Amino acid sequence: MRKRSRIRISIIGPGSVDFYFSKVLRISRKQFNRHLSQLGQCLTLYNVGLVTLPGIGTELAKVYKTFGGSEVLAPVPLEDKKFGIEHLKEFLNEKILNAPLFDGWINTGEWYQSDFIRILLGDICLMLGYAPGAILELMGGLYIYKIISKKKEKLKDIAREDIATEIRAGTKFPFEVWIYKPFVSGKLPREIEEYCKRIGVKLVYIKDPDDLRKNLERIEKLINKKQFSI
Repeated sequence: MRKRSRIRISIIGPGSVDFYFSKVLRISRKQFNRHLSQLGQCLTLYNVGLVTLPGIGTELAKVYKTFGGSEVLAPVPLEDKKFGIEHLKEFLNEKILNAPLFDGWINTGEWYQSDFIRILLGDICLMLGYAPGAILELMGGLYIYKIISKKKEKLKDIAREDIATEIRAGTKFPFEVWIYKPFVSGKLPREIEEYCKRIGVKLVYIKDPDDLRKNLERIEKLINKKQFSI
C-alpha cells in the first residue's frame, strides 16, 4: 500500500501556461521560473505530496521533484468511456531526473466526476491561476465539499464511497483553499468568499513563498495538536 504524505496538496491552475502568464498576466518567463523555483523548494521542506494534471501543476511538480520532493500523484478518470485518457499518456509518462515524475495514479472515475472532486483529493487546494478549468474545478469542488461535510453521517459516508475513496479534504482539519496572489489578478468575488465561510472552507491568499512556508507550518501544528476530529 502506498504510504500517504502527511499533507497532500491538490494543484489547480492554467493548462496553457505560456498564454496565461505572458499574455494575460504579463509575467515574464524569468519571473515565473523564479516563483516556481521558490515554491517548489518550499514544498520540499515539509512532508507534502502533490496531486496534479497537465499545466502549471506539472511544472511545479518537476521543480518540487528536482529539490527532492517525495510524492506526485495524477488524478486519472480510468473508467471514462466518452473521452478516455489516451491524450494523457505522454503526460503520465513524463520523467524528471531520469525517474518517473508520477509516483502513482488516483482513479477518479469519469471526467465529469473527476473535475468536481479534483481539489478534494488534497487536504489543501493550491490555486495557481484563474484559468477557466481551474475556476470550474474550484466551484465544483466547493459544491461537493458542501455535500460531504454535512453532519448527516450517512450521506457523508455514501458520498465518500461513491465519489472517491481518496478524498482527503476535511479529514484532518477543515478544508482550505490557498490562492497564490502573484499568479492572479485579485481576490475571488466577495460572493464566493462568503459562500466559503458558510460551508466551512478557509480561503487563504498566499502573498509569496515565505507566506506559503508560514502556512505550511501552521498546518503542521494543526495536525500535531489534533485539534479537529472530522
